[in-house]
Amino acid sequence: MNKKVFIYVAEVALSLLIVCGLFWVAFFVKPTVHVEKVERFPFERRDAFYSAASLDENGQSICVVGSYGKILRTDDGGVHWQIQKTPVRNHLQKVAAWDQQALLAIGDKSAVLVTEDAGQTWTQVEVPSFPYGDQLLSADIDPDNGRAWVVGSMGTVLMSDDRGKSWSMAHPEEDVSWNDVKVAPDKTIWVVGEFGTVKYSKNNGESWELVSVPTEASLNAIDFSNATHGVIVGLSGTILATVDGGLNWQLVESEAQTHLFGLLWDGSNYHAIGDAGMILSSDAQGLAWDVSKLAPQNFGWYTGITSMGSSYFISGAGAGVYSAGTWMPFEPGRRDYEKGNSDNG
Repeated sequence: MNKKVFIYVAEVALSLLIVCGLFWVAFFVKPTVHVEKVERFPFERRDAFYSAASLDENGQSICVVGSYGKILRTDDGGVHWQIQKTPVRNHLQKVAAWDQQALLAIGDKSAVLVTEDAGQTWTQVEVPSFPYGDQLLSADIDPDNGRAWVVGSMGTVLMSDDRGKSWSMAHPEEDVSWNDVKVAPDKTIWVVGEFGTVKYSKNNGESWELVSVPTEASLNAIDFSNATHGVIVGLSGTILATVDGGLNWQLVESEAQTHLFGLLWDGSNYHAIGDAGMILSSDAQGLAWDVSKLAPQNFGWYTGITSMGSSYFISGAGAGVYSAGTWMPFEPGRRDYEKGNSDNG
């Protein structure tokens, strides 16, 4: 065998060995990849939290819901937060509570979630819906009889008498989005929404009365201080007040011209929040409002406000506690907040 033939045979043999080796690796060698588990933080930079509910009088227990199905809960006044597992990735728009254990969360794509164990397990419940009416925007629970109300797009009004296990439609289909629902002290059910639309029902949704109001701005939130006095807030700084149980509503002037999204009667005062970090306060009449900002450099939008004892938990583009005129945001990327927050912007 001459030298050229030997080299040729060697090259062929080496090629065959390489090919056989590649086949062996492909069929018998299983690659392993080690990926570090990524721990989520309770508050992250891209989070939005649309609603919060206080679960006790002292504001130690709070549940917060927001974007992509995220639910947080604290039982020590916000020092530590638990990220609760949910069966949806839809944005959750509102949370309401029967008590500290039984809660309701609602949101986009007809998402209705209930828990009976303080959020350790959340269960999704099927609800009736209209075509294009699958965005659920707000909820309220009658504190006396436990009846739950949920409202949303295309005139949707849902009612449940069994703590959210089953639901019935309580309003006909209509081309309007209801942005908020409230059970008034006299048990009248109020809904407010687009184009200055306001309705009420005195017979648990069997029939509804349309109320004339002096605005066509979209209305976002409603609350009552007593059976005769109530307030509605909406876009472009719109504030409506009633002193006769809702038979008549009047426009109230204020220095705020920004959109108002959230409203709370805390037993002593009204508080409204919205765009550009604005917070407004009024007494039980709702006819005169003090306007201020959460912090001088805060231009975020906020939709949820709930009491924390003498302070207020406020949520929207981020979240924080507002206490005695001081804004204390929950900083992204922290595990606990025992030492407080350093950012006041």
